[in-house]
Amino acid sequence: MPHSVLIIDDEETIRKSLSYLFAGKGFSVSAGATISDGLKLAWTTRPDLVVLDNRLPDGNGLQALEMIKTEHPDTMVIMLTGYANLSDAVQAIRKGAYDYLTKPVDIDALEIAVERALETQRLKKENLVLKMRQVCADTGIVGSSREIHKILLIIEMLAENPDTTVIITGESGTGKELAARTIHGLSARKDKPFLDINCASLSEHLLESELFGREKGAYTDAKETKRGLLEVADGGTVFLDEIAELSMNLQPKLLRVIETKTFRRVGGTRDIKVDIRIMAATNKDLSNPENRKNFREDLYYRLCVMPVHMPPLRTRENDVLELAKHFLSQGTAIKKNIIEISKDCESYLLAYRWPGNIRELRNVIERAAILSPGPTINPEHLPRELLEKKEQQWQNEQQNYPSAPCSLDEAEKNHIRKTMDFSYGNQSLAARLLGISRSTLISKLKKYALL
Repeated sequence: MPHSVLIIDDEETIRKSLSYLFAGKGFSVSAGATISDGLKLAWTTRPDLVVLDNRLPDGNGLQALEMIKTEHPDTMVIMLTGYANLSDAVQAIRKGAYDYLTKPVDIDALEIAVERALETQRLKKENLVLKMRQVCADTGIVGSSREIHKILLIIEMLAENPDTTVIITGESGTGKELAARTIHGLSARKDKPFLDINCASLSEHLLESELFGREKGAYTDAKETKRGLLEVADGGTVFLDEIAELSMNLQPKLLRVIETKTFRRVGGTRDIKVDIRIMAATNKDLSNPENRKNFREDLYYRLCVMPVHMPPLRTRENDVLELAKHFLSQGTAIKKNIIEISKDCESYLLAYRWPGNIRELRNVIERAAILSPGPTINPEHLPRELLEKKEQQWQNEQQNYPSAPCSLDEAEKNHIRKTMDFSYGNQSLAARLLGISRSTLISKLKKYALL
């Protein structure tokens, strides 16, 4: 697949000459004259490389650089300027530019910079792939989607900072506890306890006793002193699931633990010092004030030192089959020698939205493995809701299909209109996507009154 390059320069001669140069080397080329045009093209073409002028009609190139690197951190950017300025060059490199060249452009110097930038990008991608494979092997987290790669990078950073408080958010079944155990397992605390408790599963009185422990005689049934999870986990991690359900009375006590690493047992009078990491999880969006009516602001912000959001499975389509095959390699499927999922079955798995996320997928695969008499899982082994979803999708496709055939001209007109919308009206990009010249596209736009 050829490399893609985006040229953002208000000088038409430079855009044309650089476009000709890169096209001659087999690059896929797009070009814009303003920051606005350039950002639209960057969004639609996701270029490997951007050649960016420092002074543009609608703003400073450094602003564009920052926006491009924020949205597309892997894209390499080479800045061009007609005014040599050391301060701008330093700022450009700090903001993520690979190189900074002056105009008039020395073609040899530009070609060398481009070659080095793309080689650096290639090596970074290779290292990232190897790193992610190793992290996946170490963590048990399965997936190769961009969303999971981001999560793994965050997990790795948090593992390197074993004292940082963490809150993990996400829908039920997305793997919040697995993420917490992974952070603990890769950190310097890995040889110490990882203790978890569900804040919604116990009454306030029992939860307080479980967390903080109790002194003998603290209440009627307290026949002896009991150490709480915070004390038992000394040196390790305490994971508080469903933290949003923690009672208002216990919230200030937890805040004190996080801030001072001290607490008192129920009925106790002396402070107990512990070295623990607090991690919490919730399926509620606590960033929304409406969901924080019964949650202390100071505790929320103290927990949010480093938030981690586990994405729902419906946004990780590339991971569905990978996860399914992973579950197939475990448990019931191994005992029954089930080795594959049929292609028809895969289409049903991909069409489903997975409201129960990874937990639901695991249960579906285990159920299918139990029902399958042979080495292959087929659609008839899947739950009814998955089959109905695929059938509904097929019916929708049939309904959306035109009831009567249209002419070739009408079909071409509709296709060109959609491509122009996708290209934000950029004729050069639309022509390239359609596989025709720009002049041919303009002719057709006039023909169909789309210009």
